[in-house]
Amino acid sequence: MIIKGRKKPGPKGRGSGAGASQPQAIRDLSQSLTGTAPHGTMAPTDSHHQARSGWHIDADETLSDLYDGDLTIEDLALPDDPAHRSDRRQSLEPDDDIALISKARQEALAIREQAQHEGFEEGLAMAQPVLDECRQHIETFFSARQTALEKASHDLAPIILEVVGQVLQMEARCDEELVVHMVKRTIQQLDKNQKRLTVKVNPQDLETLENEFNQHPPLKGSVEWYVEADATVDPGSCMVETESGVVDARFSTQIETLGKLLLTARDDD
Repeated sequence: MIIKGRKKPGPKGRGSGAGASQPQAIRDLSQSLTGTAPHGTMAPTDSHHQARSGWHIDADETLSDLYDGDLTIEDLALPDDPAHRSDRRQSLEPDDDIALISKARQEALAIREQAQHEGFEEGLAMAQPVLDECRQHIETFFSARQTALEKASHDLAPIILEVVGQVLQMEARCDEELVVHMVKRTIQQLDKNQKRLTVKVNPQDLETLENEFNQHPPLKGSVEWYVEADATVDPGSCMVETESGVVDARFSTQIETLGKLLLTARDDD
């Protein structure tokens, strides 16, 4: 392919030959492109090389147009060169590429956030039945536990009371002075202005209590007191009768009261 410049007449006073008035740089470029000798004579050329290259530049006309301003260096580039087109396209498109990349990144972030939200909601929906089942198991466990405790307290109350009674009986047999402590504690709870009182104890405790009261009267002053044997009274315990009423300090009565308290506490829970 032959690229040929457009030949135009130069300004007045300028020689018609391109080499006469062109600057040294232009003449050097002409020589390098055409292979001419320094004095304008055509240097020997390789016709075989020109035939293989497939193109030839008419340097005189092309450089004349370049010097006259009708042709620029960029015009010398091959317009059909793919590399040339690619470089120009890349030089013109960076801003567009950056905008596209930024938009794509924003869309990707939005999609990821939406996916995370939807995934959380979906996971929560899938886990809800499991949570409900666990909650039901917990409620069932505590309900069964409460029922077991109530049943245990109901079943254990008589056993506890029986054990307490046996312990008190054993203590009474081992400690003869137990009845003395029980009677004194009961009398201390009475009104000090009592004029008459009767203390009832188990027959096995009668002698022990009489001896104690003969040495140490239960109340000071002119108080009439009597000690009586009563088989309904548990060993080690007593009953005290006064003008205002009866104080039942028998172990059996105290155990019965304790049992009622246990049942009341169970019902309140």
